[in-house]
Amino acid sequence: MKKLSAILATALLTASFAGTGFAANKKLTYQNAIDRALEQNYSVQKAEVETERLLEVRNKLGRELEYVPTAGGDLEAISAFTGVQQADMSWQMSQRQYTLEQDQVVYSVREAYNAVLQAIADKKAADFAVENAYTQVNAMNYKNMYGQASNFDNERAQKTHVAAQKTQKAAETTLSNAYQKLNELIKLPADERPELIEQVTFVKMPEVDLENHINRVNDQSPQLWLADKNIDMARLKLDLYTPNVPGAEPYSAKELEVNKKGLEYADAKEKVSILVRSLYHNIRQIEDNYDALKQNLVIAEEGLKLLQTKFDVGLATKAELMEEQQKIEDLKKQLYGLTIQHDNLVFAFKMPWAYAAK
Repeated sequence: MKKLSAILATALLTASFAGTGFAANKKLTYQNAIDRALEQNYSVQKAEVETERLLEVRNKLGRELEYVPTAGGDLEAISAFTGVQQADMSWQMSQRQYTLEQDQVVYSVREAYNAVLQAIADKKAADFAVENAYTQVNAMNYKNMYGQASNFDNERAQKTHVAAQKTQKAAETTLSNAYQKLNELIKLPADERPELIEQVTFVKMPEVDLENHINRVNDQSPQLWLADKNIDMARLKLDLYTPNVPGAEPYSAKELEVNKKGLEYADAKEKVSILVRSLYHNIRQIEDNYDALKQNLVIAEEGLKLLQTKFDVGLATKAELMEEQQKIEDLKKQLYGLTIQHDNLVFAFKMPWAYAAK
């Protein structure tokens, strides 16, 4: 059980995450982060130990079954057989739970890593906003001195600068929190700031047959598998029901338990379908919004080029140039935010059971 199935299950998702040794150079790739988290996550470790424990139980009961007398449908033999069957199912279910724990870690690392990338980008945008606001204050002071701007305009520029500084401070706090959450997952000191060398780029999700994808998810989901196996476990208890055992549940109660587990499975399956459809439509909506913002960025960059030409010949000021650049920085910030959201949702679309369980 030492082999980490979650890594294999997500090989296509992480194939591009080339890894270099983190400890040697303080650089961190997605794969570095995933490996560290999986190796040190207590929930994953406990699930692995539980799987090994239940395998030992299963094997022991199987060996003991060989020596149980079976003549005449002996109650002892029936009980022993029931125990083996239940132990085998419990072991299989623990394997799927182990896989689910791993997949949850993989998704959590992806999300946390992206959150740091987002926070770094937001901090850079906040830094530029402070620089721009300071430039506008100086320009407004100059205009105010020569009667080209009112005191109100001057005060407004100063307030904008103060607000930008507060946003910058908040961005730094957000960055620290993002690093702390990532570090918790990969077991690094809270104040450690490894260099994240992966970057997220916006790539539209290929066209998919939504119904077929939902069917594949149903087949691959550890949660649905567990829900389905709970039905099998309840049926097994019903099939092996022994009457006239003092204190045992009545047969009708066992039948109702099977029905209950069937309803739980149907409910879980419906929720998966709803979740996958929601993820799909959110992804497509982000892609549409991205296209619109991208076009706005092209227009803004063209405006900056024109203004730069005017600035070069003395027909525009640095403050005007900075203000136009601010519009571009704001659009880039929005675009990168959509890029991060899109990446998270596409990952969730492929592993919705990990997203749902987070």
